[in-house]
Amino acid sequence: MRVPAKDLGVRVFADRLHGFALAFTPGGETFPADSGDGGRTWHVDGPVLHAPAAQGAAAVNQPGVAGPRFYFAWPAGFNTGLDVTTDAGASWWRASLPGWILSVTSNPTSTKSFNGLTAIVGGPTSDPNGRGASLWQYHTADGRRWRYLSSLSAIS
Repeated sequence: MRVPAKDLGVRVFADRLHGFALAFTPGGETFPADSGDGGRTWHVDGPVLHAPAAQGAAAVNQPGVAGPRFYFAWPAGFNTGLDVTTDAGASWWRASLPGWILSVTSNPTSTKSFNGLTAIVGGPTSDPNGRGASLWQYHTADGRRWRYLSSLSAIS
């Protein structure tokens, strides 16, 4: 199904042709959308990533692209879920990480290859100035299996 440009949020591109965005309906639902023609046309590219509901999940509003077929999205704020596809939207799954997702970046090994995603995840602290908060780094090559990397330590 075609998506009008007015219904799209931030658009990100893997290359000059392949793009990914989140499409928002007037009712508050969020759908993935992709473009294979440099952003001239956009199409729904998977299931609803967010449906507004009482006590429901936070709205997915942060899109990312790691390659022409590898897209991801997550909700900003204190949320732990990340939606991922590696087949241009044919299948999607949700990864749950053990803390608040602060950022997700792709890991290019060169301009033509891809080495997965890295997520920076934050843990809680009772200090009002944020002292003692923990940061963790997780990596995935395929979007499904994430592993902890011990290269970050607590903020003091």
